[in-house]
Amino acid sequence: MDEDKDIPMLDCGEEAITFFEERGVHIIPIYALTFIVDLPMRPPGQTFSNWDIREKIKTFAHPHELKDLKIIESSDEHIKFTTHVVNIDIMDEIITLLDNITFRAPGFESALKVAVRVGGYPFPKPEDWKKHFRGQKLKQDEPGERPDTVHIAGLPYEWFAPNISDDVTSIMLDIMNQYGKVRQIDIPQEDPYRNEMEPNISGMKLHWFDGSFSPFFEMYVQYEDYEGFYNAMTKMGGHQLVRRAASGILSEYQYTIDFDRNAHLSNRIIIQRELARQCIIYRKKHEAEEREKKIIEEIKRKTMGQLEKGVIEAKVRVCLEQQEVYFLLM
Repeated sequence: MDEDKDIPMLDCGEEAITFFEERGVHIIPIYALTFIVDLPMRPPGQTFSNWDIREKIKTFAHPHELKDLKIIESSDEHIKFTTHVVNIDIMDEIITLLDNITFRAPGFESALKVAVRVGGYPFPKPEDWKKHFRGQKLKQDEPGERPDTVHIAGLPYEWFAPNISDDVTSIMLDIMNQYGKVRQIDIPQEDPYRNEMEPNISGMKLHWFDGSFSPFFEMYVQYEDYEGFYNAMTKMGGHQLVRRAASGILSEYQYTIDFDRNAHLSNRIIIQRELARQCIIYRKKHEAEEREKKIIEEIKRKTMGQLEKGVIEAKVRVCLEQQEVYFLLM
């Protein structure tokens, strides 16, 4: 059975948008929640545990699981936690469960109170890229020197190109064309020489341990016109990837999205990157030739050594034989 042909329907709400139909990948809005826990006065020197408070909040949210609940601010007056949920119905239920509740915690004589606030997941807005490019002394009519390129990082290879033979660049080109005509696309992880380039031209912002193969990739997508760029930024911003496998398990991945701030796909940077690539290829070829030369020299040295040893042994044998003949004639 082909798992990808039998992916069950999502139940993430009506806001789930098909992103890659072939493998059942959707994007859904990220609903961000902030929990503000007001801390009452406590005796001097009395300590408390942020972890204990965090675990209590997770318990109060039952039956919902706050997988990514984390602290974003902590002071003597309050603690702020943040998390995200996959749809608006779950968000409403969690708000009902936690907003304005009070609870007891070790280290405090009085009860702590929780307030829940709703907020979208932060991502760049039009005013951000307009402000950035307004201050740039660049040629606005040249590709890459204007707001036309989107950078997306944290995309799982498994969901888009699980097989080594898959052409992930072509796959992502087809996907991103849904927002507008793509001029070109660059996936740094697909370039075997990119790790050896300078950061300002490599475009690599996503790194994995010890330079080993990363299960995630990033891409730069440049559109023919502003409309394509705008659509990709606004429709993908504040969203995450979701996919329900045939097993029924719903998986999520949060990617990051930003406009390209470094002219990665401008002609000048592309030229610099190609020059760097050719230099790396030349250096590697030269190093390989040097290694081969050393191996050959070592083989010659050992071979000559063996030949010289053989010649000496032959001469010794001749001398011994001559001495033996001499003694017989005596």
